[in-house]
Amino acid sequence: MNFESLEDAQAWADARGPGHIVTLASDNEQIIQPTAEDIATEKLVLDASFCNGMLVKLDLENRLTWPLDKADAKTQQKKFEEYVKFLQRSNIVLSKEELTDLAVDVNLTQETKDAWLADITNYLT
Repeated sequence: MNFESLEDAQAWADARGPGHIVTLASDNEQIIQPTAEDIATEKLVLDASFCNGMLVKLDLENRLTWPLDKADAKTQQKKFEEYVKFLQRSNIVLSKEELTDLAVDVNLTQETKDAWLADITNYLT
């Protein structure tokens, strides 16, 4: 959209709601910056995609350790319950804290745990 002035463009942006800011591009084309909600939504989509990938890794690792008897399966489900909940909510920081606290055993090797923690750390940086 073209406006007569930067002030006219800002008035139009203000009418769209809080968080809309107009700036003048280097080629004098006026552009509208994303709102805080737009930025948060984009971040949530990225985080949810990453967390879904981490859940797939957990499911794959579980399948590689099958067959588990019913008691072992329940023990593993309980062990990873909070980690999974944080991933399902796309809360990467708390999922990392939870994973850090999980005990290493035959179903969660130190190598796997370190790799998952590295994945999360790399994503957060």
